[in-house]
Amino acid sequence: MDFSTFFITILLDLSIYLLIVISMNLEVGLTGIPNFGRVLAIVGGAFVTGAIPGRILMLIYNIQGDYINSNAQIVNLINAQIFHDKLTSILVLIMTVLISALMGSALGFMSSYPALRLREDYLAIMLLIAGTSLVIIGINYPAIVGGTLGVQIPAIYPSLLGQGDTLYINIAIIHSILAFLFLMIFNLISNSPMGRIMRAVRENENLVVVLGRDLKSIRGKAMALGGGIAGIAGSLYSFYLGSVFAGGFDNITWSFYPYLMLILGGAGTTLGSILGVLSFIITFRLLDIYKDILGGLLHFDPVWLQYMLFGIIIIIILIYRPSGIIRERARPLLKPKD
Repeated sequence: MDFSTFFITILLDLSIYLLIVISMNLEVGLTGIPNFGRVLAIVGGAFVTGAIPGRILMLIYNIQGDYINSNAQIVNLINAQIFHDKLTSILVLIMTVLISALMGSALGFMSSYPALRLREDYLAIMLLIAGTSLVIIGINYPAIVGGTLGVQIPAIYPSLLGQGDTLYINIAIIHSILAFLFLMIFNLISNSPMGRIMRAVRENENLVVVLGRDLKSIRGKAMALGGGIAGIAGSLYSFYLGSVFAGGFDNITWSFYPYLMLILGGAGTTLGSILGVLSFIITFRLLDIYKDILGGLLHFDPVWLQYMLFGIIIIIILIYRPSGIIRERARPLLKPKD
């Protein structure tokens, strides 16, 4: 792999995972909600992208057939039309991303209800199970995204951004711009009165209740906003991949790894989000590139090296640097008056 390909791959991974880590930072970093089921909102956005655009384009172009059972043939017919209809591509892309955000927000808001009744450890387990349950539904109910076979998605990105190497460069640029915008939004929220209230919930929720704030509303807003961003990440990833396969969304990749990135960089910090994701992605990709060499040196399958290494990293962080690379700066709940 040459340097330019490696750089584009890093940029593509960074943009998607940065969106996910930002969403988790709103919930875990600021509000203190232990969301081990981040995959739930991501899958919600991915399922919207796998189920809705193709069916809408079938109606627009008057294409008949079963979208699931004849998916490859129908998508080929759609692609033949959509490459000459950029306006429709843009409208369908925007509509799908917005619906994915709404789906992620709805799933996040519904997940906030148990957060009022369960302790942190039980809540984390419940959210973990909730994320896995939606994946299982997608695998066993083919009408959504094709079950065990998955579905192809109409080539909306290629129709708008070109084909070949240029396609992935353009996708990386667009995704990176969106990730940067959401990073700025997170920074604004973090430094706003809402951000201070969310930190107060994290530190002492009883104090927040005594001060007259609605704990349910605060947690609901945090999880709805975080879920919406995660839904957008799931949608953009699906458009980039060109297909949706429910079984590909596992908790390790889409919940635990982002949690590790968040802890590594520093929960509750803006710069920590970038450093945590970047450090993880570069390490992960280098291990993937040199896995054959490492396998010969270690005399065991290097696939297990990833789990071992990242497990050791998180243990070291929790023992010696629990605040992460970037330590969150202490902020008063109320700003002093001049």
